[in-house]
Amino acid sequence: MAARRPALAPPPSSESTPTSDDRSSSHLAAYRHHTTRRRMVQRKCRPNYRLLSKTHPLCCYCGALATTTDHCPPRSLFERRHWPEGYEFPACEPCNAEGRLSEIVIACLYRMRVFRPDNYPGETRKLLQGLVNNRRDIAEEWLGGTPEWREAKLREGFGPVGDEMQRRGYGVAQIGEKTHDTINYFGKKLGKALYYKHIERRLRGRLFCRSVSLFTGAELMKASLPFAPGVPVVERSSGDLSQQFVYRYNFNVQYGVFYGVVGFGEQFGYLMFAMEQDFFDQGLRDRSDFATRLEEAFPQRYVCL
Repeated sequence: MAARRPALAPPPSSESTPTSDDRSSSHLAAYRHHTTRRRMVQRKCRPNYRLLSKTHPLCCYCGALATTTDHCPPRSLFERRHWPEGYEFPACEPCNAEGRLSEIVIACLYRMRVFRPDNYPGETRKLLQGLVNNRRDIAEEWLGGTPEWREAKLREGFGPVGDEMQRRGYGVAQIGEKTHDTINYFGKKLGKALYYKHIERRLRGRLFCRSVSLFTGAELMKASLPFAPGVPVVERSSGDLSQQFVYRYNFNVQYGVFYGVVGFGEQFGYLMFAMEQDFFDQGLRDRSDFATRLEEAFPQRYVCL
């Protein structure tokens, strides 16, 4: 049974027929109620943004005036939208809005798990429906491939267990060029955000990034950990979120250098190396193979002005 909606204004007396003045008064009361409620909601939302805008008035991605707060990684990636504390960044509206469709793709990729159960299947269904509605091209890419191809991929990834997994309903998403482009775009945004968090200024230089499948690139990630000894606390209200998002890092504020090894659940991660332009130029002067070695280690390269 549907719940009855509460009246916004007292109903007119049953002893008299409502006049146009009565109706006007009722509409005015409804408008005042709605406006007052909206202002109350706005007051609740403003303090955090005001505090952030006072200490960080410029967009951490492009340097324009920050008018919004961006969550990176996005809230939709985390179960029950319990995102980690301390990962809110000042952003202009265009930079904040630009990555929203990509964030849907990343959140869906994260939910494709094998070794951990999906404790919130309703959330996953909503995300997948959002993917179909907003990025149908990605959804069609994932569903490509023949049944024989999917069977071969399960056997390739899990050996004899792959046949049993297929009988139990496990599937394989075909990760093509469009998905890779989206993963790389998100890595660029995440790299800028983590640089800003640890260096405490916007990146103006070079960002080198490599996306890694944790199924096939686990050894590469493990070999990179000694270069990133720092381990941040990733939690919300003392609840550990490191099973969903974890990273190791190293940085030098003086030289404007940040190195990170990032993992999202069981699925994918990033290696990232960000540096200010002066440090990059000095590296070119000191070593003739500096740029070549970076390009071999990090396929995605971005100039951040």
